[in-house]
Amino acid sequence: MTPKEKLFFKVFSVKKKQNAQEHSYIVLFDVLNSMETYDEAALQKNFKKLGFIYNTDTAKSYLTKALLKSLTEYHSDSSAERKIQDLILQAEILYKKNLKKLADPILEKAEKLSLEFEKYEYLLMISSLKANLAVDLVDIEDLKELTDKGIQEQLNYRRLYDNTMDYRNLLVEIGSLYNQSPEVTSEDRSVDTRLKELFNHPLLKDSKTALTFSAKQYFYKLHYQHIRYVNKWGGEGDEKSSKMLGEWVAYLENQEDLRNNYPEVYLNALAYSIVGSVSKGGQSESDAIYKKGHNFFNSLSKKNMDYIVERAFMNMFVHYTDVQLKLLNPEKCVEAFDGASRHTFFLPVYMNMSLAYFLLGRYNEALSCVNKIVNEKGHYRMDLQAMSKLYVLMIHYELRNIDLLPYIAHSSERWLIKNKYPLGSFDKALIRFFRYKLPKMDSIEEERQEFSRLLTQLKEDEKSGGAILSREEFYLRPWLESKIQNRPLMDIAREKTAKKT
Repeated sequence: MTPKEKLFFKVFSVKKKQNAQEHSYIVLFDVLNSMETYDEAALQKNFKKLGFIYNTDTAKSYLTKALLKSLTEYHSDSSAERKIQDLILQAEILYKKNLKKLADPILEKAEKLSLEFEKYEYLLMISSLKANLAVDLVDIEDLKELTDKGIQEQLNYRRLYDNTMDYRNLLVEIGSLYNQSPEVTSEDRSVDTRLKELFNHPLLKDSKTALTFSAKQYFYKLHYQHIRYVNKWGGEGDEKSSKMLGEWVAYLENQEDLRNNYPEVYLNALAYSIVGSVSKGGQSESDAIYKKGHNFFNSLSKKNMDYIVERAFMNMFVHYTDVQLKLLNPEKCVEAFDGASRHTFFLPVYMNMSLAYFLLGRYNEALSCVNKIVNEKGHYRMDLQAMSKLYVLMIHYELRNIDLLPYIAHSSERWLIKNKYPLGSFDKALIRFFRYKLPKMDSIEEERQEFSRLLTQLKEDEKSGGAILSREEFYLRPWLESKIQNRPLMDIAREKTAKKT
C-alpha cells in the first residue's frame, strides 16, 4: 500500500463505529505496518507486549475486509469501471423511485463513459435497462427510439464485445499452451501442433479484424507471443509479426491521447517491439526502443504513475535485458539497471541481472540479485524460484564457498522435493556434486573430471527435456566447458553463439 492509501485507511477506520473485537484489526494493521517483511513469530511477540487478547485469525479476517473496503473507497474515482457501475446503480435507484428525469442524464453519462473506455458489457447492460424501462413504463417515445435505433445499437455492441472476447479467448488458450514447453512435453507433439494451428488463426491475419482498442491490444500481444514461440521452438513468420509490432507502436505514437491515457499499453507495446527487434538484427534498434520507453516513463506525472504502469516499465526492462543477454551484452544490462535503480523491481528483473553479473564475473552482485528470488516466500513465479535454487549453487562455487555448498545444496533439494519439482538426472548429479563430492576433492583436476561427467549428463538430459536447469539462459554448457578448459565463460559463450550464426 502507498502512504496515502495507509493514511486513508486509518481515517476511514476511525470514522466507523466498532466493538472492541472489530477494533482489534487496527492494532493488527499497526503491528504489520511496522514490519519490513512479514514474520508470524515476531507478530505474536508484539501482540504479547501489547496485551492483545483477541483471536488473531478473526482480526486478520476483519482487517482483510476493512482494507478492501477502504481501497475500494479510495480508488472509487480512479477506475472507469467503478464509475460506470456507480452511475448505473444510481440510475436504477432513481428509476425505482419514479424519478426518471433525474435518472436519464446519469444513465447517459454511464453510456458515454462506457463508449469512451470500450466497456461493451456495460453498454449491453445499459441497453437492456433502457429496454426494460421503456416496456415497463409503456413509454411510447422510448419504445419508438428503441425500435428505430436501440435494437441496432445493442446488436453492434454485442458484435464488438464478441470480437474482443474472441481475441481474448485466443490469447488465453495460446498462453496456457505456451507454458507447456517442449522440455516437458518432448514426446507429445500435440501442444506444438495446436499452437501452430492457433497462430494461423484468421483473426491474426490483419489488424483490421480487431474492431476495438482492447481487441487490438490482444491482436498485437498474440503476434508478440508468436515471435517468442518461433524464437524458442522454431518455425516461420516472426518477421511478419515483428513488422506488426512496429505498426502497433507507430499507431500509439500517432494517437497521443491514447498513449497518455494508457501509458502501460504503450510501454508494453515497446516491450513487444524489443523482442521483435531481435529478428531484425537487433542491437541498435533494441537500444533505441528501450531509450524511448525509459524517457517516456520518466516523463510521466505522479497522477499517471501506478503499480500497473511501473510493472509495464519493468516488463520492458526484462525484455530489453533478455535481448542483451541473448546477444551476450551483459554490460548493457548493468547500464540499464543502474539507470532504473529508483524503480521497484520484480523477480524476472533480478534473475536477468544476476545472469548479467555472472557473465561479467561479478559474483557477489550476481548472488545478491539471485538471493532476492531464493528468499522469496510467496508462490509468485515458482519456476524462477525452482531454477534459482540450483543456479545459486553455481554462484557459490565461483565464490569458492565450498564449506557452505553442502548445506545450500541440501536446502535446495528439500525445497524442490517439497514443492513437487521433478529433478532430472542432471539436476540430481549437480546436487550430488556440490553436496557430497566437491568437499572431498583435493585438486582442480578432480573437479574438471567431474565437470566433464556433468556435461555428458547435461547433454543427455537436454535430449529428453528432463532437467530443471537445462536452459540456454543459464549458460550451462559454456559454464561447464569453461571449468573443464579453464577458460573465461564469456569467451566460450561467444564462440558458441558465433557457430550458431
